[in-house]
Amino acid sequence: MTAFLSAFHVMGWMTWEPPIIAWMMRRYHSAMVLNTLADGVDRGQPMTDQLRSLAEVYPRRNTSARLGRACNNVQQGADWIDSLVHQKLVRAPDAEVLRSAERLENLSWALREVAAISIRRVDYGSQLVRRIGVPVALLVLSLPIGWFVASMIAPLAQLVQNMS
Repeated sequence: MTAFLSAFHVMGWMTWEPPIIAWMMRRYHSAMVLNTLADGVDRGQPMTDQLRSLAEVYPRRNTSARLGRACNNVQQGADWIDSLVHQKLVRAPDAEVLRSAERLENLSWALREVAAISIRRVDYGSQLVRRIGVPVALLVLSLPIGWFVASMIAPLAQLVQNMS
């Protein structure tokens, strides 16, 4: 079931997501944006055009709005990396890697590496949620059942004790 929900979410068919999932998926969507920007850099497209195109077609509204604001900032003269950092699509340490790679004309590779690191972070976060969240959920769900069982056995134990 989780695989289907994840697939629906990634394809844009499911728009609602719980807050912890939204927080983790923001990094995933940032990685998808960076991979797409890397493809555009390989094709020699201007960054403003890439950001505008992504803002128009990206399936997640929140990410699309962030891309649109970043594109507007770039069109007004801001640096594209600073705009992505300001819109929280790229983290500040990753921005420094991108700036360095841009100076060395190795931007495409750096965009893909930063995206891969973001996806690994999403994976680590989801593993953490599974390792902690599942046992906690089982405990929370089992407490009412344990309480019900104890409440049903207590009168029987009292009855047996009164009979002896």
